[in-house]
Amino acid sequence: MHFKLALWRVFADRKTLLLGILISLVPILNFALYGLANECARSPNNRRMPAWHGFGSLWVSGLKTVLITAVYLVPAVAVFVLSYVILDFELYFVWASIVLGAIAYYLLPMGWISFANRHWRDAFKLGRILGLCLSWKYLGAWLVVLIATIIVMFVLQLAAIPLAITIIGPFIVAGFISFWTVIFSFTYYGQAYDELGG
Repeated sequence: MHFKLALWRVFADRKTLLLGILISLVPILNFALYGLANECARSPNNRRMPAWHGFGSLWVSGLKTVLITAVYLVPAVAVFVLSYVILDFELYFVWASIVLGAIAYYLLPMGWISFANRHWRDAFKLGRILGLCLSWKYLGAWLVVLIATIIVMFVLQLAAIPLAITIIGPFIVAGFISFWTVIFSFTYYGQAYDELGG
């Protein structure tokens, strides 16, 4: 996999980067960011960034990605709500919801990438998703994305401290963090998906 390519891909086109920062700051409109990320997942070894062409179709693709996320999280949320509403925060159910959430967090990227590369229904073929996720290559990619994202977010948030005296500075940094995180992770997971023969 090409870590450097995924890490620096957002800088390949300034116009796409600037629009991505702005779009990522606007709720609901920012679904298009996930549509662009799906394009990155389809061509994960291409150094060029996809453009913001066909904004409506990017937005719909991003909405589907958000819905996939919601579906994956339903079991964890349902168990948590059950423990809160009915069982007065029974500790076993709280732990069960945490475990289900962690499982969803681990499986979800391959669900996204399967949708991006195939079809909506492929995001929910859990046997296939599990087969991809139960590999050392995917575990490595998942850990790389997790660690790189934590480091980049930490460094950029430290860098944003001097910008706190401005009104717009922290928003720009937050927009960049959102844009970079999504593009980097979808590109890197897309590379893992290709190498696993997805």
